[in-house]
Amino acid sequence: MGRVSRAKIAVVLLTQKRQHMKIKHVASSRPRLISTELAQIADNLAHFAVEFGVTIYDELATIGFANGVRLRIHAPNGAAELEALLAAAESVPPDEELVGLIPALLADFLGEGDWTRGINRFLRERWRLWTDDASPIEPHEEALLRILHGIRFGLLVARRSPETAHRIEQQTETLGFEQRFLSQRLDNWSDSDWKPSGLPFVEFTASFYDPGSIQQRIIRNAVSEVLPFAKALSKTWSLSLWIEWGWSGGRGFVRNNPKDCKALLAEVGQDHLKMSHEFYQRWVLGTVRSDGEVQIERATLKYIGDHPDPNHARCYCTGGEPRVLARLGFEFAFWMGIFSSHPVPIIEH
Repeated sequence: MGRVSRAKIAVVLLTQKRQHMKIKHVASSRPRLISTELAQIADNLAHFAVEFGVTIYDELATIGFANGVRLRIHAPNGAAELEALLAAAESVPPDEELVGLIPALLADFLGEGDWTRGINRFLRERWRLWTDDASPIEPHEEALLRILHGIRFGLLVARRSPETAHRIEQQTETLGFEQRFLSQRLDNWSDSDWKPSGLPFVEFTASFYDPGSIQQRIIRNAVSEVLPFAKALSKTWSLSLWIEWGWSGGRGFVRNNPKDCKALLAEVGQDHLKMSHEFYQRWVLGTVRSDGEVQIERATLKYIGDHPDPNHARCYCTGGEPRVLARLGFEFAFWMGIFSSHPVPIIEH
């Protein structure tokens, strides 16, 4: 069976078996999962990747690798804990086998403009060598093992070659919003027993705000309320729907949560209120129809087009990273909904 077809099966298994996953102990002639904790870590990372459209084994392995590199740089204690777990796993090659592969990795990395393609290729070849004589592996288990192999090698490279690790991290910053988010999950989960803080898109949305802030809590809750409805639709990331939900959510928030609304406005401060007020005047009031009807979708599209980060407009034009636009459209429309319904405090000019 071809790799892509097996990956499609893996998607089904990842989404249907997450809550009831059981790892069977099989003959030692092939890689196997022997740690429930490792299996759960890999499963969480795989679930996030699949939810963000990553279904190919090579790409799953590379996401694991990027997470291992970043974890070693930013959370060395968490990296040491995870390395200890991986070192005891029969399914992951030991240090002495991996160390000799670092020069080959560096040669691949240095010779490739898009480093992710080089890592994809390198990890794919390593997997083939490790499993050459093995019997077929169940798709879900292979997805988890490929991720663990990537994490293991990322941790090792970052420990043995810090300079290379920092170069990889710098290049990761040039990737899209969604890929950067996926590459940071283990670092983010290292202080919470390797558990996500919420559903993938909810955690993605929350990552754009200061941890523990009122704004993070309010937007996170608002997104959590509409996400089940979005997931029930064939076009989950329809920008127009997320804009409408944000607009109605912001207006409803003013009516139903006056204390939270007051606290939110106080937290963001005058600069944020002034900026939002200018946005409201320029794009919302500036696009009102002659009969007085607000055209919130048109206003949001103008906002995206004029956004100081041109990557948002690029996402819209190319159709890439739909979750980025869904989040941005929801947030903008939510704030504009607040301004349309709330007597905002006097804004000093």
